[in-house]
Amino acid sequence: PGPTSAPATSDVALLLPRLQGAAVDHLALGNEAAEKEEYSLALRHWEEGLREGSDAPHVLHEQMSQVLIELDRPLQAAKQAELAVEAAPKWAEAHLTLGRARLCLRDWPLARGSFAQALHFQPDHAMAKMELEELDAFIARQETRLRPGPLPP
Repeated sequence: PGPTSAPATSDVALLLPRLQGAAVDHLALGNEAAEKEEYSLALRHWEEGLREGSDAPHVLHEQMSQVLIELDRPLQAAKQAELAVEAAPKWAEAHLTLGRARLCLRDWPLARGSFAQALHFQPDHAMAKMELEELDAFIARQETRLRPGPLPP
């Protein structure tokens, strides 16, 4: 299982009313840059949004995590996703993104736990369900490959 593409701005659009003034501009500008795959610029906008203050820092941290996954910086991605989870512990998207960052780190048990948490908070979350099923199938294949065969006579 691998990371997904750029951040889902439709999910973030629902949270825009909770963001404060300038932070909204930075979120929108960062999203626009991410959609154009201008990831460094996106990160700068979101970092500035965090510096200026936001009622929803979890959104900015989660978006940063997604971009860091795209940039193949999984440790930083995991840290940002952890900050998103810390800021909004019941937000399924943050747990999903943390799971994806942990997949990139090849930490299957923690990734699985993050996907399970996302489903705990939002049982109908299709992406979390898919990620969990794919990870479970991957783990099962690995266990089958590593299982010793019968000894020769």
